[in-house]
Order: sequence, then C-alpha cells, then structure tokens
Amino acid sequence: GFAALHAHLQAPLRLWAELHLRAPLRQHLPPDDFVQEVWARAYAAFFAYDHTRTNFRAWLFGIAYNVLREQLRTLHRRRPREAVVDGEFDVADPATTLRTRTDRRDRAAALLVHAESLSEDDRRLLVWRGLEGLSFATIGARLHIQAVAADSRWRRLCERLRGAFPEWLEG
Repeated sequence: GFAALHAHLQAPLRLWAELHLRAPLRQHLPPDDFVQEVWARAYAAFFAYDHTRTNFRAWLFGIAYNVLREQLRTLHRRRPREAVVDGEFDVADPATTLRTRTDRRDRAAALLVHAESLSEDDRRLLVWRGLEGLSFATIGARLHIQAVAADSRWRRLCERLRGAFPEWLEG
C-alpha cells in the first residue's frame, strides 16, 4: 500500500515542493522539511483515504497544498514581509544504482533551473499537469482559458522542454 505509493510519488512531490518554495521562502521552509511533513500527514491520514473518491496523487497534492497554506499562515504571523511565494519523472526503484539516482536528481535540478525561465502560467502548467496530473478542463478553469487551449499550451511546453532536454525528456 502506502510504501508503493510513496515510492511512486516521492520524486514528483519533491519537484512540486521545489517549484512552489522559491528562494526567499526556502530559508524559512526548506523543501526537504516540507516534503517530510506532507508524507507524515499523508501516512497519518492514510486510513481515511478512499480510492473510490479520488486517486492517490490528487489526494497527496491536496495535502501538500494544505500544508503549504498552513506553513505560509504561520510564517506570515511570524514574519509577514519575508514570506514570499510564487503562486513525470520515473521514480528511482530502491534497487537502482547510486549513479541512476544521482542522474535523476541532476535531471530534476536542471528542470528546476529551466523552470525559472518559464512564464508564471507555464510554471503553473508544469506543476498542475506534469506533477499533479490535473485535467485540461481543471487547468483551463484555473487559467481562465478553454480546456483545448490548456491542452495546446501543454503540448507547446512539452515541445520546448524536449528541445531543452532532448537526451532525457521523451514522455
């Protein structure tokens, strides 16, 4: 159960945290601590997870958003001027070599650097579709565009990413 789901979504959640916790916020809320808190809460609430209502990925990222909001409220109370936020990788199998895991971390780091050059809407699209797996209808509603336009933007973004990372971005 939980261990397999954790292994499958560990890298996407880490990347999600890196994209949401920008430089000014990281000094108060390190991504590793944030991810650990999300997994701890997911594990504690796993008994209540109902796979007939939603998939685990959506449920987990819902927890992540809740933890992020809670942490931002806490930081805002303590340091209101310092809390600033800008609003699919294969996961390493436990049996993979250190080199393979290091390569995957390097790829995620390169994507994070590249994400800094993306527009805010493209970063959101990367998070919402690429990491959270939201539907184009949901993304379109959030961006105030039609679902077909969200799909087109996603395809263009994937093409740009394939151009920037031709050796390892194929999906």
